Amino acid sequence: MAAWGRLAFFETLLFQQVGLVFQQVSWNFGPCGALLIWSRDGGFGTHLDERETSGPSMAPTLNNDGDVLIVERLSSRHGRIYPGDIVIACSPQNPNIKICKRVIGLEGDHISFHPNVGSRKVITVTVPKGHVWLQGDNIMHSQDSRHYGPVPFALLKGKVWMRFCIVVS
Repeated sequence: MAAWGRLAFFETLLFQQVGLVFQQVSWNFGPCGALLIWSRDGGFGTHLDERETSGPSMAPTLNNDGDVLIVERLSSRHGRIYPGDIVIACSPQNPNIKICKRVIGLEGDHISFHPNVGSRKVITVTVPKGHVWLQGDNIMHSQDSRHYGPVPFALLKGKVWMRFCIVVS
């Protein structure tokens, strides 16, 4: 709950009778009407997860450090991931590290990219069955499928559902 305490635009109502904290989110561009349920054990249960961003690979969409992401796990479990979605996955290079990338292609899609920045060479890859193609929004500073190839769908841990910017006062 420490990360939530730093979010200045939260209105929190505490219902001790049922042991839940309801947090209504107000964004800078208006209320989003979302109601999040925080369970007594300090988490969102089995379907939602909280992650904090770090690193430049998804800039400018996500801040280098400190954005709080709410990740829902049902989409990846039920195959409801689509191009354009931002996902959390285990790194294919080191399964202990979680990565945050955008889905560019699904199985059967043909993806063309330059292997190096400034290169004129173009490589085209077909995403194999059971895999996705992930890339960071900040192409210059992202280790992604251009470096390690298509990512097995089983490594996807969830889809980013909400993003909260930390307000420093």
